[in-house]
Amino acid sequence: MRLTSEPLADIGKSYDLQEGIYIAGFYGEKCGFFELFPAKARVAVPAGHRLFGKHVISLQDLRGETITLTKKRQTPAFDLVRGMLEQERW
Repeated sequence: MRLTSEPLADIGKSYDLQEGIYIAGFYGEKCGFFELFPAKARVAVPAGHRLFGKHVISLQDLRGETITLTKKRQTPAFDLVRGMLEQERW
C-alpha cells in the first residue's frame, strides 16, 4: 500500500490502482474508473459545528446551512443530494 498526496500522479508507473471518489472530468484521460461498491454521500462540517459528532443527519438538519456541491453531472451521488435539496426548495 502506498499513500499519496497527489491523486494519480504516478498511476501506471509506481502503482497500478488507487482508491477514490469518481468525479467526471476531474482526472481527464489519465485513467478509467470502475465501482468496487457504492459509496454513501457524506458531508464535512468543522469542529464545533452543531452537526459535528452526529452519526446520522437528515435533510431537516441541513435546513439553514450553506452547502457547497460539485458541478452538476460530476457524480451520481452528489446529483442525488442536489435533487433532494432542490425538492426541499433550498
